[in-house]
Amino acid sequence: MNQIMAIWLDGNLSAHHFVDPQYWKQNQGAVEAAMRQATVYVAEDERCIRGFAGLQENYLAGIFVSADVQGQGIGGRLVTQLQHDYSELSLAVYDQNPAAIRFYLSHNFQTIKRQIDEAAQQPELIMQWRQGL
Repeated sequence: MNQIMAIWLDGNLSAHHFVDPQYWKQNQGAVEAAMRQATVYVAEDERCIRGFAGLQENYLAGIFVSADVQGQGIGGRLVTQLQHDYSELSLAVYDQNPAAIRFYLSHNFQTIKRQIDEAAQQPELIMQWRQGL
């Protein structure tokens, strides 16, 4: 769990520079507790965990990949596996994270709603993927 939480924190700090870093640090304990109740897909090599996807039912809470192996297809492989295992997925992504939005669009997610994440006070997109669409 320590490796997963380190990847989670590093990923949020680097991808969400527009959110106060204390927000992520203060929520680390709650996220770890939620992660223990979630379905977690892990990408690892012979040395360590390289990335993961966390789900609550069919809600994709996040995909995170270690910075040193980003761009090597790990996130894409995680999404492909999820799309094989689920018939529908939804997620929220910050409006100020265009790389993540492009990533999800490239995996056939569609924006279905815009809203404000009240906790972080950030605009976000709700995206959805359905098998066969």
